[in-house]
Amino acid sequence: LKVRVCCWVRFVRVLFFHSISSATTSSFRVRTLAMLWALMLVPTVASVTLTAECNGNGASYCKPEGPMLVQRHTKQKQLPAFFAIPDANASHGVCKDCCNDGTGTVPCLNVDMCASAGPENGRYAVVFSYAGKPTEDDFLPHVEELQTRVGRSMDTVLLMTKADAALLSTEQKRSLWINNVKLHRVDWAVPPDMIYQPQEASWCGQKDLLRLHALALAGYDAVAHYDSDVEFRGDITPVLRCAATGQLLTTSGGAGEPLGAGFFAVKPDPRMLDAARRFARRASFDSTTGWANAGFGPASSRFAGAECGQGLLHTLFYRRDAGASQVALTEAGLAAPDAF
Repeated sequence: LKVRVCCWVRFVRVLFFHSISSATTSSFRVRTLAMLWALMLVPTVASVTLTAECNGNGASYCKPEGPMLVQRHTKQKQLPAFFAIPDANASHGVCKDCCNDGTGTVPCLNVDMCASAGPENGRYAVVFSYAGKPTEDDFLPHVEELQTRVGRSMDTVLLMTKADAALLSTEQKRSLWINNVKLHRVDWAVPPDMIYQPQEASWCGQKDLLRLHALALAGYDAVAHYDSDVEFRGDITPVLRCAATGQLLTTSGGAGEPLGAGFFAVKPDPRMLDAARRFARRASFDSTTGWANAGFGPASSRFAGAECGQGLLHTLFYRRDAGASQVALTEAGLAAPDAF
């Protein structure tokens, strides 16, 4: 199976897919493939790979052949050389400049090779999050399909604040029970002592920052957080096995974002949540200089979601040269290059 997604055309052969559309007051634009994650099978070896970016830049930009890619920490934590795909652009042609280390384009991670070093029978979880009053039409629309694929081989966890969870309807609670979804209630969606808390209703902080709790979800070798409207069409275990080795897996976005908050896979560690909270207490966001004045690199300018979780997570975990990032990671005990 190969993935063909070009020029806003979505094919049913995509193994799992997430798109976001938005309109502006000055012009209408469609952001397709804000995030694309694909699990791809080849005849000889199950090749599990991820990609982030392939949008409306012309048919020549989107090519079906070759493995997909995933961004990773390259400067901070090196894998053996055979784990890396040496020339993402020239050799594979799937995704131009997909992978970055916070400052520039880097070789991407071969997730299948990485997974071979992870625990085969680890304890894993797929994590969703839901912020606000739950509605019937968009409440975990694909959870039944997920359960038919993973069964009891891994947990399914839903993050909600205690206040929002109290608003679940009887039918929604029944759906969670039938589909073996573990409801994990938390105290906050936005860190209460966070400096930057704009009052605009359109701010995506509540939705994005609620998922920070997945970083410290105890009892698992690895967890993978997905937006709740992602459809699953294949085995995601290799992604989790790779994350269990200590790799923080993320993807870039389809509208130029260096990190998309809709997906990440991680070996849970309470120090990572602690670092995020320390960063949020210390760093603010500016529309021209980004978080902690670290800029928007490797993006050339402010990107979609920069003021929310996408910008915060990228600055904290990938822009370690930023003073606030360095201090937060050091105070949380994650300053070592191989911490994650």
